[in-house]
Amino acid sequence: MIFQSKSRQKQRRSYFQSLAPETFLQICTYLSPIELLSLSKVCKQFYNDLSIVETSTTITKIWQQSRHKFMPYRILGPPKGMNERDYIRLLIEEKCLFCGKKSRTSKIYWDIGVRACISCFKKRTTTGYQLFCSDPTACKILRFIPYTKAKNGTKTYWKFLIKSKINEYNSLFEKDRFEWFCQQSKQVESIECELASRWHEDYINKLK
Repeated sequence: MIFQSKSRQKQRRSYFQSLAPETFLQICTYLSPIELLSLSKVCKQFYNDLSIVETSTTITKIWQQSRHKFMPYRILGPPKGMNERDYIRLLIEEKCLFCGKKSRTSKIYWDIGVRACISCFKKRTTTGYQLFCSDPTACKILRFIPYTKAKNGTKTYWKFLIKSKINEYNSLFEKDRFEWFCQQSKQVESIECELASRWHEDYINKLK
């Protein structure tokens, strides 16, 4: 029975692989995001066909329309620099980007566009108070870094973002720092507006 089952699976896979590209894409337009992700894992050909979102507007539309149809509460599109396929993976898959483990307690952190488990989140973040105790001069940089909230509501910051921003600040001449402050203020204001919208969608999603 096991061999028969494997044989049938091979026959079905062979059948789908022999479909004309237009027919295959037409079938894909009826699939949910989860089904599209599953289909992309069937074989290398399907993976390649459904992964060319950077160069194919047709494939991008298939992922996008699937999200709109089956995930109507996700109105916002992908964050800057992320394609539709990766966006859907971020929304659906519960795998932590850092340790690679699946966890139902994993969460999307929109400030850096990743999903992480609680353990990895704690290792890679710090609070304003913790930073003040370890490096008081670095605290003036925090207002230019998007924050995320821990479960207790505390503003929390990714350590690598703090380090990057401090290095950027220290590389400037004194005369250029005022202009840099102004630019960073506008930038973080825009980012935090987007974060508020995504947090709202997350909240709506939990109610579904």
